Amino acid sequence: MSDKLNSFQMAVAPASNHASGLELNDLAEFVKDQTGIRIDVKLCNSYQEAIVALTNGSAQLGWLGPYAYMEALKEGAPIEAFAVGLPIGKGIPSYHSVFIASASGSVKTLDDIRGCRIAVSDRHSTSGYLVPRNILLEHNINLADGSGLKDVVIAHDHDVAIHHLIEDKVDVAAVSSINLQEHFDRNILKPDQIRVVHRSQEIPAAPLVYSCNLPETVKLKIKTVILGAHKHIRVFGYGGEIQRYIDPVEARNLYLSSHLRPQWGWKTILGVFFLVFFLLLAMVDLKINPVRLLSDAATYLPDILGRMLPPDFTQLDRLMWSLLETVEIAFLG
Repeated sequence: MSDKLNSFQMAVAPASNHASGLELNDLAEFVKDQTGIRIDVKLCNSYQEAIVALTNGSAQLGWLGPYAYMEALKEGAPIEAFAVGLPIGKGIPSYHSVFIASASGSVKTLDDIRGCRIAVSDRHSTSGYLVPRNILLEHNINLADGSGLKDVVIAHDHDVAIHHLIEDKVDVAAVSSINLQEHFDRNILKPDQIRVVHRSQEIPAAPLVYSCNLPETVKLKIKTVILGAHKHIRVFGYGGEIQRYIDPVEARNLYLSSHLRPQWGWKTILGVFFLVFFLLLAMVDLKINPVRLLSDAATYLPDILGRMLPPDFTQLDRLMWSLLETVEIAFLG
């Protein structure tokens, strides 16, 4: 393999201000050990710097937030996502945007943010800017022009935004739940020191990306090694140690399924219960024998199928009328 195809640069957007908050060097070293491919990890000063590097080709791999990834694609970056980190203890690759304030402060709700000083992150940050901006717009507070706010402080990253709050430089901060949890885990911040004013809905986890211009064999080697790295080493990424890296398709399916499962909450179960309850009351009131109903339904089912299969849509109106008559006969006997 030539030197050109043996050494690449990875541009990493600034989600954290310390190495352990976004550790990718060990992973890069593992890729080198397994494939001979060298990956130099560069921590960028801004999301825009990472996007530009991936767009002009000076970086061939990268880590971007979900919004920055979409922005990079819009700006013409020839990149594709190939891996997403799955946090320890979670079955879903996701995180949240969290509005936090001092526990002793006056900010208790989103409406209380009006007239306050707020710290946010880079304008390409999903949880540090995009999501907070959209949430505040619903309360007629505009991050973009500062209307409704005393001051908008654009912090270098989530960690800096958190420290602005700790140092009383702002009244509230909008940050990633990953960075906030890491501050708790490292005992930099105690949960009783802050108040969680609002937690957003889940945000899809940030991807690792590589250039579409890399040879397919090189991309396959890098992806295969990274997706299987957890079997051989402790794997790190955004927020520190993670379970493993998974394919973006699997990540998307897990994220989507997490939004389907909660539909079967107590409201849905209660709704089904009342539906069945009122159906039973109707059957009692109409003196319907459920055994006979099922028996008649089974008797007429072949007739229904015989009328419907194969479907003839040239006489759809007659078909539907016949179906209604059959169902009526089966129900009323």
